[in-house]
Amino acid sequence: MLSWLRFEDLGLVVGAGLTWGGIWFLRRTRRFERVAWRAPGVVTEVRWHWREEFSERYAYPVVRFPLPDGRVVHTESDVGSSPSPVRAGDRVDVLYDPADPTRARVASTTVTSTILSVMLIFIGGGFLLVCALWTALDIWLSLG
Repeated sequence: MLSWLRFEDLGLVVGAGLTWGGIWFLRRTRRFERVAWRAPGVVTEVRWHWREEFSERYAYPVVRFPLPDGRVVHTESDVGSSPSPVRAGDRVDVLYDPADPTRARVASTTVTSTILSVMLIFIGGGFLLVCALWTALDIWLSLG
């Protein structure tokens, strides 16, 4: 049916996509970490949202934390996970954007995001390497 599609072509596309996704997600996390301030907070609830692209429910903690000026922010994390690493009532460190304190996340999720990003980069790179070697072997065998 798809006789024109070779294994190496599909692998290169998948590898490039995973690598690009990992780099994008890692840069996004690092950009946030560079500007984020840290505050002690508490998880007031965990909301579950369906993520269509992953066909799975993800937990988004709702956190309450004080700002240096005394105001208290109560917001839903902009990063979700499955399973939930926290429960309502847990005391957590919160990272937030001082320009928009409602843009916040539980600090421990940035470590998870970094690990996931690096895993995507390595898996994608592995796909790229295997497919490049496969293509080189295919060329070498066709010459001989």
